[in-house]
Amino acid sequence: MYLKYTYNVLVRTVTIADSSIGVYFRIPSDQTWLKIIKQLIIFWCRYYELERTRITELLRRPPEAEDVEEILCGPSDLPDDDQATRSRLLAQAAVNQHELIAMIHRILSIKEQDERDKEAEQR
Repeated sequence: MYLKYTYNVLVRTVTIADSSIGVYFRIPSDQTWLKIIKQLIIFWCRYYELERTRITELLRRPPEAEDVEEILCGPSDLPDDDQATRSRLLAQAAVNQHELIAMIHRILSIKEQDERDKEAEQR
């Protein structure tokens, strides 16, 4: 529901231009919109599907913005009585956290490089 609402508001408010290397957004200078656009770029832009492959394998589904808090903070419902399960879950949480951070870093690095290349072409 949130995504559908966000998308509908976004379509009415933001100019979207499709290009061969992805989708470009011209947005109002509002921090809330910047956050939404970053979520769209990181989690839904087809141009970055390859960068999301590993975290998708770990989660067994494509990552979503709503996953970030749980992945970064770790599991909240660990068993107290089963140390082996607890250790396994914490180890997997650490891997997921590392992969999410790496994915975001890769996507933002590619995006920054694309923007530098575009600026260099315009000169």
